Amino acid sequence: MALIKCPECGKEISDRAEACPKCGCPIEPKTYCPECNKEIEKDAKECPHCGYPLVEEEPKKEKKNPPKIDPKIILCIIGGIILVVVIIIILLLNNKKTLTCTFETNNNAGYLKYEVTYKFKDNEPIFLKGLSIAKPNDVDVAESLWKISNNQQLEYNNYDGFTYHARYSEDHTITLEYSVDIEKAPNMFNAALNFGNANNVQTSSTRDEIKEIYEDNDYTCK
Repeated sequence: MALIKCPECGKEISDRAEACPKCGCPIEPKTYCPECNKEIEKDAKECPHCGYPLVEEEPKKEKKNPPKIDPKIILCIIGGIILVVVIIIILLLNNKKTLTCTFETNNNAGYLKYEVTYKFKDNEPIFLKGLSIAKPNDVDVAESLWKISNNQQLEYNNYDGFTYHARYSEDHTITLEYSVDIEKAPNMFNAALNFGNANNVQTSSTRDEIKEIYEDNDYTCK
């Protein structure tokens, strides 16, 4: 420790005093080497007198090795992915594809619309769902057609695998909605093909014609 003069009042004080005890003037503290106790610069990285290091070196970070994954777990993950892909492929191959046939006309006889969608499995139709809308300009023809449709509705709904709903509106429009599970009601398939016919307009196809259209025309027909 050494004595210095206070820059304010001139009294001798310790060079390590934080303030002058006489006048209270703050004294800028000096930095000393902890090894040789000699005065050094405040920002010195090592003592110029004894070489003592004044800045602590940061500890080296240990490199962490990535965790090891059990090969059995990797094989299980790969196996699971392969299984999912195989299941998706099987579902796509077994997916029931469809064919939709439509017909629409509006002439002197009246309006007629026909639409039926067939579901296929292994290139064979297994289900069909149809919609037929007819509005003859002749009211007598409309009422006659409705009488036939209504009688068919009472008869056909007794068949398992077959649905048939007919409606007659005030503007003399006859609407038919029907479906056939061909595997349950194979004998009703040909009957359903004729529901689109009205006023001598042929809109249906035979089973073989439907299969040919399905195979050649990208699943649509008109």
